Order: sequence, then C-alpha cells, then structure tokens
Amino acid sequence: MSPTAPRADAAAASVGAADLFVLRRVTGNRFVHFGGSGRGAGWAGLIEVDADDEVSLGQALTTREPVRLAHGGKELVFGPYYARVAAFVPVTNDVVVVFGCEHDELNTVSDDALRAAGIVAADGLRQCRRRSAWPTSSRSSRRCGRQQQST
Repeated sequence: MSPTAPRADAAAASVGAADLFVLRRVTGNRFVHFGGSGRGAGWAGLIEVDADDEVSLGQALTTREPVRLAHGGKELVFGPYYARVAAFVPVTNDVVVVFGCEHDELNTVSDDALRAAGIVAADGLRQCRRRSAWPTSSRSSRRCGRQQQST
C-alpha cells in the first residue's frame, strides 16, 4: 500500500484493479490527474486530459454511469495510460475515477461496486483539499502530492 493514498490503494484492490486514477475538473472540460494507486500514484499531476478528446471520459460525465472498456490486449485508455480493461466512473460532475487492469478483473465487478470504490478513492484524496485546494493545474497537483507524502 502506498503511504500517500491508502484509500486509493484499498479502493483499487476492492475491485481488482492494478491502477487507479482520480481525475479532477480544473476548467471547462479539462481534467487533471490528481492522484491514485499503482501507476495512478506515480503519475499524479503529470496528466491533463480534455473530456471532448477522451470519448470514454466524456461519455461517463454525460451518462453519469460507469463506462467500461475491454481490449484484446493493452490499448490506449486515456492520456498516456494503456490497459487491457478499464472503467471510467463518475463520482461527481467534477471528479471521475479510472480503474485499469491487465486481465479481466473488472468484468465481474458490478457498477455499484465501481461507484463505491470510486467514492472511497476520491474521498481519500480530499485530505489534500483540506490542506490546500484541489489543483487548478498539473503543477499544483504535484505540489499537493508532495504535501501528502510529508505528513
């Protein structure tokens, strides 16, 4: 379990995901990767995506339902992230959690379980929000990650 995001690690494990990314809206349809688990922990603050360019992200926000992707092999999910299976889970209008794995672990997980895990992951990263503010850019997201590590 990572020292900076134990709730994100627990949320990912609860649905069998190897990676978890918490995306936060910073302006318009632009989202910044705020934190997560697996590759989602190491890449915090490095990814910015636009819901207009990322079809699955846009669809999750529009339908307010989890959007699942299943590929025959590793394929692009969003930004620079590749996985075999993934799910975009809207938590609020401004927060979407993306779960990813290399096998079929997410195929047997219910939408309700994905939503519950997404809420746990997003709430776990709100500790940073209390200390500073949700990021408005990749730079502030990285700064917040450093603050989390030092506590």
